[in-house]
Amino acid sequence: AALMSKAVDRGIATTPVYSLLAKMYIAAADTASAETAFREAISIYPRSVYIRTEYVIFLESQSRAAEAAQQSAIAHQVDPRQAEGWYHLIRDGSVSVFYRSQTDPSVAAPLELVPASIVPQYVGKIPGL
Repeated sequence: AALMSKAVDRGIATTPVYSLLAKMYIAAADTASAETAFREAISIYPRSVYIRTEYVIFLESQSRAAEAAQQSAIAHQVDPRQAEGWYHLIRDGSVSVFYRSQTDPSVAAPLELVPASIVPQYVGKIPGL
């Protein structure tokens, strides 16, 4: 996490990198630093539904429902379909969100989510392969 933080300071500060940094801090049981990473990412990319939704899930895991709801509302103001798609992809997995998106037009399918480069890390194993 310390090396990733240095890399961010030196210019590779994209939402996927901030997400990875926050996950590294969470894995190291440093939730304060994870929150700092999320907050910094949101301050730089305030319209990123993806990073804001990851922050929502982080806040929920910390039993901070009111703050999570506030961040979720902001993500929904930016793009409600993306917010629903990212939330369900991260929480429920790719197969679940794919089927949900087929019957619920308010949920973006995994293929529609941006940034697309992040989606594969949440794609579940294909049955039978």
